[in-house]
Amino acid sequence: MRNNNIQCENGQTHRSAPTNLLIIFLFSVLIGSCSMAPKREKTSFDFTIPENYLTETEGTNGNKVTAAFWWKELNDEKLNSLVDRAINNNLNLKVAISRVKA
Repeated sequence: MRNNNIQCENGQTHRSAPTNLLIIFLFSVLIGSCSMAPKREKTSFDFTIPENYLTETEGTNGNKVTAAFWWKELNDEKLNSLVDRAINNNLNLKVAISRVKA
């Protein structure tokens, strides 16, 4: 077995750098695996989505508005184009849609 200790001029023995790194790593793993957080119980919610959640409702200007596209009631072309660009360029949304279709 190889001795990883280094003998100094004054007679003291020191561990080599790889041995120190191994000790630090093992100590970090040991400390990191300890958790002081309390155990949490899984909660369940008794929540149902209302039937008319995504159906047409009457907007502030009397028009019928689909709740999913509420911003269109504001009749702001710049806002509409920004939201359309955000939806079209949202990769997370595209991935989610492809997973639902699959």
